[in-house]
Amino acid sequence: MKKIFTLMLLVLAMVGTAKADVEWSIWEGTNTDNVYIPKGLIASMEVGDTIIVSFSQTNDGKDGEIDIDWKTIVYSGMGEDYSNYFDYTNNIVTINITETLKNQVAGSASYTEYYYDSEWKTRETTAGGDLRIKANGSLQFSSIILKKNKSFIVKSYDVSATITSWSGGTNVSPSGLTSDDYLYFNATIDGSKSNWQAQLGDLGTIGVVGGFWFPVTTYYSTLNASGAYLNGNYINVTGMKQYHPVSSFSIGSIGYATFSADQQVTAPNTVTAYKATVNGSSVTLTPFTNNVIPANTGAIIAGNEGAVLEFTASSESTIETSDLIACTTATDVTTLAESGYNLYVLYPGTGESETELSLSTLLENFGGWNSSITWNSSTYTATYTEQTGNGEGGWVGANWSAYDKLKLNFSSNTLDADATFYVAYNGHNEATTQATLSQGSTSSIEIELNSDYKGAIGNFSMYSNATSGSVTFESAALIDNDGATVAEFRKTSSGTLAANKAYLKISSSPASPAPSLSISFDGMGNTTGISNVQKTVVEDNRIYNLNGQEVKNAGKGIFIKNGKKYIIK
Repeated sequence: MKKIFTLMLLVLAMVGTAKADVEWSIWEGTNTDNVYIPKGLIASMEVGDTIIVSFSQTNDGKDGEIDIDWKTIVYSGMGEDYSNYFDYTNNIVTINITETLKNQVAGSASYTEYYYDSEWKTRETTAGGDLRIKANGSLQFSSIILKKNKSFIVKSYDVSATITSWSGGTNVSPSGLTSDDYLYFNATIDGSKSNWQAQLGDLGTIGVVGGFWFPVTTYYSTLNASGAYLNGNYINVTGMKQYHPVSSFSIGSIGYATFSADQQVTAPNTVTAYKATVNGSSVTLTPFTNNVIPANTGAIIAGNEGAVLEFTASSESTIETSDLIACTTATDVTTLAESGYNLYVLYPGTGESETELSLSTLLENFGGWNSSITWNSSTYTATYTEQTGNGEGGWVGANWSAYDKLKLNFSSNTLDADATFYVAYNGHNEATTQATLSQGSTSSIEIELNSDYKGAIGNFSMYSNATSGSVTFESAALIDNDGATVAEFRKTSSGTLAANKAYLKISSSPASPAPSLSISFDGMGNTTGISNVQKTVVEDNRIYNLNGQEVKNAGKGIFIKNGKKYIIK
């Protein structure tokens, strides 16, 4: 795939030096021996989120447990790999939210229980319940933090209430909620009371001191749309925030991502927000004033790779223009097409640009594996019931010529042996076109696409020596592994532009046709120039003079055709 133009950034001082995290404090205590995380809260968290529990050590002993309903799953580092467990250097317990842990807390999946009977022993159980972090006398816990793995647009509300009994609650009425949103309340204990708790409406008790957190889908949306009743015992509520996730926002390895919102927001000071000005074949990037991005205005965010950010929403209206066009909802690129213009999207230096591939395209017509595979149309799980063999699905390799790899992602794997996946083009396959999923692994695998056969009609196939178990596909993607080490824009005419992104719309027929756009930064003092701009060669057999003007009948002189110079004598 040819690059349309490339950003080579030499000045890194403009990039924030700290990686921001979205953290919600949900409990602050005083030297307690046990802390509890309700199973309802675990269920409402997402895979990839993290819970961090802080503690102090009362002596040299290092004696902690993680329990599900008092059944020990981790003791001093023993057990399944849910977490980094007890970090006795930094005095924290880190619990990574996985699908397995969610299911085990819910009681729908088994786990190994550790118990002591003259010595530590193990047994299998499926008993679900709340998650407990236990000290065993040598540790004292002081806080619980939830860390989210995605960025958010945050809107604040004034809420102030002192709740001393279940009948002394308060109404909250946030507006503009979606089913993806979260509500977070700041809270402290009222006095020296120990019997404190809080809940939203008539639902179960999920609030804790420090703050309390409600996924809208699970809680708020079931209540009266005009407001929800917040109640509890011995709680001071000091504020509320509405968190709207920006799932598609991801800063690449070189430190750039496009962004837009349907309301004015301020980006955190760990990043810089830029507006774009297009003038012919030149694009200039200038910082937004005070990092304020107006509503429905496209921006480029410069920051550390993978940064998780809080964009603060505002009801104010600032006027600053940007030629980056906002795309606040997921949009089919073909609906953005306009005669006389080309669309360009940012590939932010990841080195591997991906296009999602529908699983139904890849797997819907799958057959074989000695007829021992059954497919569920919603989860695409392949299950061995009798014997080994091959499975094969037919697909057409059209429009794959721009890609280098097929990436397969898995959510579960209980096969008792390895499984090999490969792509065959017109019956042809090589070792370079296959990849192996190890027994029990759910890591992604990447299958090289042989360049000699990319445009051919072919098959996706898999083979395994397994005799039992199943493997579930989560998603698939096509990868353009161009090795990009810089952020770049590329012309596009198909696909889906994600929500809260932005794009450039450039005239396809300027007075002096330019094969690429030059980009520079403004307002940054000693700013960088742009180098290594790669030209796009359009093989249309048209003839141009050295001024870039099309020539119908070329006489003597030097001319350009299909990107090459010719001398006519």
